[in-house]
Amino acid sequence: MSINIMDTYNVSSCTTCGGGISRQQKRCRRKPCKGRTWNYKYKICNLQPCSTPTDPRAEQCATYDNRPYSEQLFKWYPYYDPSRPCALICRGERQNNISPLSSASKADERVLVNGELGSAEEYTESTESIVAQLADKVQDGTKCYPGSHDVCINGECQRVGCDLKVGSNKNKDACGICGGDGSTCDSKYAWTLESTSACSESCGGGFKIVTPMCKSTGPDSKIVDNSMCEPESKPDKLLLPCNTLPCSTKWLTGEWSKCSVSCGGGSRSRPVFCTEENGNATSKIPEYKCNVNHKPKFQEICNAFSCPMWEAGEWSECSTSCGKGVKTRSVECRDGKGRLSNECDRSQQPRAEIECKGASSDCSSRVQDLIITCVRDDTGKTVMPLLCSADTKPESRIRVCNDHPCPPRWNTSEFSPCMSPCGLGIQTREVNCIHEVTRGTGNTVVVPNHMCPQPPPVDRQYCNVWDCPVQWSVGEWGKCSKTCGGGVKKRKVICEQVMAQGRKQTRAERDCPTPRPRTEKECNSRPCDQANPAVKPIITSKNVTFVQEDPDRKVNLDIGGQATIFQGTPVIKIRCPVKKFDKAHIVWRKDHEELRKSRKYKINKKGALKIVDINFSDSGVYSCWDNLIFEWVTTDWSRCSQSCGGGGFQMRGAQCTVRSVKNDTNDTKMPVRTVMGPSLCEDAGLPVPEKVRACGTGKCPQWHTTEWSSCETSRCFNWKTAMQRREISCRLAEETSEGVDISTVVDMSKCDESMRPPQRQECYNDACKGVWRVGEWSECSASCEEDGIKYRILQCVWYGTKKPAGNVCRNLPRPPVMKTCRGPPCAKSSDDCKDHSKLCGRVKLMGMCRVPLYAKQCCNSCHQDKKV
Repeated sequence: MSINIMDTYNVSSCTTCGGGISRQQKRCRRKPCKGRTWNYKYKICNLQPCSTPTDPRAEQCATYDNRPYSEQLFKWYPYYDPSRPCALICRGERQNNISPLSSASKADERVLVNGELGSAEEYTESTESIVAQLADKVQDGTKCYPGSHDVCINGECQRVGCDLKVGSNKNKDACGICGGDGSTCDSKYAWTLESTSACSESCGGGFKIVTPMCKSTGPDSKIVDNSMCEPESKPDKLLLPCNTLPCSTKWLTGEWSKCSVSCGGGSRSRPVFCTEENGNATSKIPEYKCNVNHKPKFQEICNAFSCPMWEAGEWSECSTSCGKGVKTRSVECRDGKGRLSNECDRSQQPRAEIECKGASSDCSSRVQDLIITCVRDDTGKTVMPLLCSADTKPESRIRVCNDHPCPPRWNTSEFSPCMSPCGLGIQTREVNCIHEVTRGTGNTVVVPNHMCPQPPPVDRQYCNVWDCPVQWSVGEWGKCSKTCGGGVKKRKVICEQVMAQGRKQTRAERDCPTPRPRTEKECNSRPCDQANPAVKPIITSKNVTFVQEDPDRKVNLDIGGQATIFQGTPVIKIRCPVKKFDKAHIVWRKDHEELRKSRKYKINKKGALKIVDINFSDSGVYSCWDNLIFEWVTTDWSRCSQSCGGGGFQMRGAQCTVRSVKNDTNDTKMPVRTVMGPSLCEDAGLPVPEKVRACGTGKCPQWHTTEWSSCETSRCFNWKTAMQRREISCRLAEETSEGVDISTVVDMSKCDESMRPPQRQECYNDACKGVWRVGEWSECSASCEEDGIKYRILQCVWYGTKKPAGNVCRNLPRPPVMKTCRGPPCAKSSDDCKDHSKLCGRVKLMGMCRVPLYAKQCCNSCHQDKKV
């Protein structure tokens, strides 16, 4: 038989009034004792009513009034949850929205029953109130329910019998005797507790009032007048929990609204309510009463497909080599998947055809040929050259024309391949302003862009503007959660789609291909005591001498001492007994040369070295190294990607290396440093060095411009259009110690060329109009007394000047540049002017003297009228 002897120790104090609980502590003195070494006994004490009613549960809630909850302050009041009577559950109202009602105005039987306070105060329901569990358990001795004697001890509701002992099941009998069986009295009437009210709630936990009733005893028990029962044994009125099953709450949703846009990614919303079903009625309740994790979404993206866009192809060559022509290109409407569509905005459709001019022939030293044709005198029609006399054919003449150089023009290359296969790609090309000094290859030079007509042709354009396939997008791995002992690295993995125009759209994970990339991975797995650099590893070597006796047996050795081994021994195993170090990182060397794992040498997970097939070449000094130093070795920082503006960055490389601490300062043969994997340095507790950092935080130089030149005095550029100019400089703004802002002119290359403001612009000038300027007539091209042509030079110039105006005058009436003329009179000589034919009279009568051949043969006859 085993006897347990307990010592009784101090008894805890009790509340002064209102019914409290005291605890007696006991300890087991001898073994064996069943259960715990310490034991406790509880009892009810000081049941006399307090002069001022108090509520321990309300006092416990009030202790949280000045503690922030969800970053707000609440005033807390007791809240009774029948399913958790011993948890400290309180109802909180914002400090600025409290509306207490006196207990007198709410003095129903749930609040004050026979002088015992069930709830300190009642408060009006407010949208600003919340219900929260502030502690897992109330203080020992707190009553489980209002009006009940049962108390909470260590978070559990304990029954209290009529003998006021915790855990007792005794009840008063019909005679009012605690624990009695009703045999001690002759009364035919007894008090019984009867429910006199319906449950206050149909679900979610309510209370019902239990009132003492006087009933007759026996099989025909009936309620009688209360005076028939003993008033001294009348029990108290009680509140008992009822309908403790939670109410059925659920989320209800309304209809989705119309999408905000028809394409390109919009949003739509719908109302979402938390509701409670109580019988056949459904009512709206605060959202915190529903499961927030299951709340349906009230807003979502809609019409996420890209809007159709116009796509324009390359311009064709000009349709004519000279004069006015047209250039054409293809213009198509395509949707986000690259398919033809008819949903594009017609008002935004690019032009598919523009006017153009053929290769200019009004500049760069061209030549003109004199065109000579054979015509009939009577009709003026061109005939075959054989019908004209070769002797009378004028000489061919060539003259230089338009010998002024051509103006600068734009020269463009072909567009490069698209930089992206989908989403929003870009194509670029070279665009240069060139000046063709004279015709021919190699006679053009690149000049500043402002010398060419503005604006310049585009040097980039969008391409492959359609939606990309849905795919996973992964972020960078974050820092390890622990420096040792096994941590976790995390990264973001989202399913998204790059839409046309480059916008990213999140998609459901089921739309992405499988498998899904990992979001977590283990890191810093080595034990913390081994990763602590302050704990130095220790190798326990044995300075012994070993001589092998059996050449067929495997040899096991510990580091330290000497060993003599037979040639042909199958295996030698050398252990390196090290403490406070990860043995997997032990490094072995033979004669100061590091050993790598091979068919000859093997290193197991415990760091032991195995040598197989022993021969004479295996003789040497073998050593193991434990005090390895892991270090990060970094390169120099790269040049800053951006010298100013705060948006630059620098990069550098970082490698994890390991080196051994040399115990022998005369040892110079060991390698100094070995590159290892980055996880070893992380396992050693070394933080990963910064590989990217911001740079170029200073201010950037900015472009500065002067005022535009006056349009009235600017050089004419087109019809009623002049070209204004202004000065451009690159300046760096600085602030002196006195707070005065100054700017310094710096080299143009310091400013962003892409942001360079234009140096010239067109403006309206009414004086810029072209006029035709004519030269003097040339001499007549005909010989004596013959018909010929006179020429003069015609030039388009700006009004009031002699400056060439190009083709500005093309719509003005063009003055003639040539006219007919008569050659000077011929020198008369009677000897030379004779008729050489008998038919000259007929030639004259037929009017054929105007034909040069007949006029020469019949000179006298054809000139008789002139002589008169």
